[in-house]
Amino acid sequence: MGRPRATNQTVETAQRLLSAAEQEFGSKGFDRARLADIANIAGISRPSLLYHYNSKDALYAAVVRQAFQRLGTTLVSALTAEGDFHSRIKRTIEIFGTFLDDHRHMSLMFLRELVDGHGPGRDLLIAAGVPILNRVEDFAKAEGFSFVRGSVPIRAALMQIISGMIVHSAAGNLRQPLWGDERDYSSVFARELIQGGQLCN
Repeated sequence: MGRPRATNQTVETAQRLLSAAEQEFGSKGFDRARLADIANIAGISRPSLLYHYNSKDALYAAVVRQAFQRLGTTLVSALTAEGDFHSRIKRTIEIFGTFLDDHRHMSLMFLRELVDGHGPGRDLLIAAGVPILNRVEDFAKAEGFSFVRGSVPIRAALMQIISGMIVHSAAGNLRQPLWGDERDYSSVFARELIQGGQLCN
């Protein structure tokens, strides 16, 4: 017999679990995060957590998949919206910055996976993140051909901007001593790339 059909309450509980898991995985890492602690933050029991996600791996995967699904949807909307190339690039960067502000623990998860090199989310990050990066790169090459500096390798430039924004988001109270103020200058750096010339393939 299959599980009963999801109700609004079960959907709400699952979402609370994902938010709690993102917080714990981000702050403690996959190995140190405990399902009992995640369940407690979400306000349910550990058996109830396991009803929704039958393992820590499954819960981690759900957190990563949801984050990239939301991010991909919003970024594609920005890239395909009305407006010229400059305004759409600016909007895309702003949306990514807002996403990181709203999901600071996801920034910490990104960094942990990069440093660890063999964490449980590595393949998930590649499978979910690379297609989004490809989409932004393709947009820059197709729409920004006459705007992007010819000496700039576009994918590497995108990764510099993205990684800088992730580190800025994850830094928390270290932003002021390290950056000098709280502002994220990613939009400024992106504009520096878009000052004429041909695209470097």
